[in-house]
Amino acid sequence: MRKFLVQLAILSSFVLLTCFLLSQVTFSDEFIVHKTKDTAYKKIGWNLNLIKNHQERIKGSTIFLGSSLVQGALNDSLMQNNGMNVINMGVPHNGNEIGVYFINRLMELKPKEVVLLKGKTPFQGLHKMTPLLYTSTGLFRSGQGFTVDYISFVFKKAKLCLEYFFFQIFPDKKNSDKAYEAFLYRQYGVLYAHDTIPQQVYDEAISRRTGSKSDEYYNLYLNDYLYRSESGNPSFMNKLKVLKRKFVLNVWMQSDLLKNTKSQERFVDTAIQLCEQEGIKISKLYVPKLVDVNQYEGYTREFYKKVQSDSVGVYDMDTYQFLKSRNHWADFDHVDQSGADLFTKKLLEEFK
Repeated sequence: MRKFLVQLAILSSFVLLTCFLLSQVTFSDEFIVHKTKDTAYKKIGWNLNLIKNHQERIKGSTIFLGSSLVQGALNDSLMQNNGMNVINMGVPHNGNEIGVYFINRLMELKPKEVVLLKGKTPFQGLHKMTPLLYTSTGLFRSGQGFTVDYISFVFKKAKLCLEYFFFQIFPDKKNSDKAYEAFLYRQYGVLYAHDTIPQQVYDEAISRRTGSKSDEYYNLYLNDYLYRSESGNPSFMNKLKVLKRKFVLNVWMQSDLLKNTKSQERFVDTAIQLCEQEGIKISKLYVPKLVDVNQYEGYTREFYKKVQSDSVGVYDMDTYQFLKSRNHWADFDHVDQSGADLFTKKLLEEFK
């Protein structure tokens, strides 16, 4: 038994070391494009093509980075037509490290300003495409800690290395297909969400009963961790609920080891440092959810939870009631094209 355990430990150590070494491989832009072109993350290829082949557009521009919330809500075409040199580089899925990756690629091209997405709550985990873009040490230098998400990153990166090996031997010839080439060279980066929110989902989201319940959840930390229906009741059960919510929201959900939350904030700190070193302005943009269209009363509320890095400045608005129409929403989180155009017009007023 002892011999077996020793052999298992040796084998496990060998596998871990091999995976770590493989996680140090840097993938070519061609492979990154190959892996993302037929996926929801094809904007990565568009961003890389812009950086490599249209550098003149980036100098002096305002670059918006973030998830599908940015990709589908910020109409850079409309902003360009109103005299603002803006590029929407949003890529679906949350992950501040993706912003750091593109900032590193953009620095030499001297954009005027970089705008990161401000989340309603702090981001967690890692972006699904992080193993494609980062090496292990590169991720650590950007702010990553030793967490469950990092271990998962190492194994995903190692698996991708096997694909990369065969890609180098047998390059993908389909990269030159006409439809994808047309996408790569489209002028603007906005990609609208084209779904239509179901009537029932919309009604529940803006209802004074169900909608405010969701909004109350986001704001529990401002209201003694109690819903309005529970306030003023000092029962033992309410005290247990408060303890549970404090643990879940402040300990469990903020655990770097399990949720990667602190690493996500360190990525923002890295992005700020990179921009400040090059004299590039950096700020954040809050993109509303459907629950934000109502001004619920009876408890303390904010659109988003503030963190220290918000000190760079957040582009937000006093109200989002101008989006209170089902015609402006694709789902609970995303505006559709009409909502994006309306949001962008309001944002133009904020910039001016």
